[in-house]
Amino acid sequence: MWRIAHLSDLHWENPERYFSGGQEALRLTASQVRQAWPDLVVVTGDLTTYGSADPTQFIGVRQWLEDLGVPYMVVPGNHDLGANRLRGATYPDTERYHSEPWVATPFAQAFGLSEPVSVRRLGPIRIIAVALRDGDPDGSIPRLQTAISEEDTPVVILAHYPLETVRDSGPLARFGAGDYIAHSVPDLRATLAPIGRRVLYLAGHVHAASVRRLADGITQITAGGLGPGPSQWWLFHLGESDMSYQSQVGAGPQTFWERFGARLSDSHTYHWGPPADWHGRWAWASADDKTTAVNERST
Repeated sequence: MWRIAHLSDLHWENPERYFSGGQEALRLTASQVRQAWPDLVVVTGDLTTYGSADPTQFIGVRQWLEDLGVPYMVVPGNHDLGANRLRGATYPDTERYHSEPWVATPFAQAFGLSEPVSVRRLGPIRIIAVALRDGDPDGSIPRLQTAISEEDTPVVILAHYPLETVRDSGPLARFGAGDYIAHSVPDLRATLAPIGRRVLYLAGHVHAASVRRLADGITQITAGGLGPGPSQWWLFHLGESDMSYQSQVGAGPQTFWERFGARLSDSHTYHWGPPADWHGRWAWASADDKTTAVNERST
């Protein structure tokens, strides 16, 4: 059995400019993550709030990760590496766009990533981290396609942007990948759809916990905003034949969207999802059965 801790949207700030208390929340949550004894920590973007404009921010968040004492994989979010030129021009202090090749970007240099796609094996599972920018200037999607095709195993994809929105109403019904990588999402989905075996797509960006089965057989799971809230993360147990997951409570704020004036009738459920989604189990698809495996959720 192997354990993966899925974190997202740490929004490391030093000094704190946008989310006060984030540093302390991350310090306390680090202890919780260590106590879970994961074999791997994955962070699906927005490690910082303004690292795209101030690369020194990566020094602090990288040290935070290394202090966990666990191997980790990271992908950039729009605050770490601007998603497109328009947003970069509109928000130069928090989403600066870098026109240089991937390997020369501050994020790639800070984490020693020579390619926008990295791969790690954990038991029978192939874990693929993919950095995405609109229009795919880094050639991430062809690299992802190559990585997926190399082995016929269950695949865990790490990315920042959800493929589909995570709520049917409220601000999250509109907030997703659309304003960030709209031109790349169709190509990404076309790459994932024909895999024919279990695909677990882990993302962040939306500051909400969600579990969604997509029409093309992909299971999308998003984590909360570990620093600014909701302070939520996931613990996965990966076995030879199945995978289970449990939602974990972090040390930071338990909600997020109210600060933007959103009127939510059930704030906790809106941020954390329904209780039926807080834990569950799937069987991996067998080599002889290429259909989507059955989700056996606990209630």
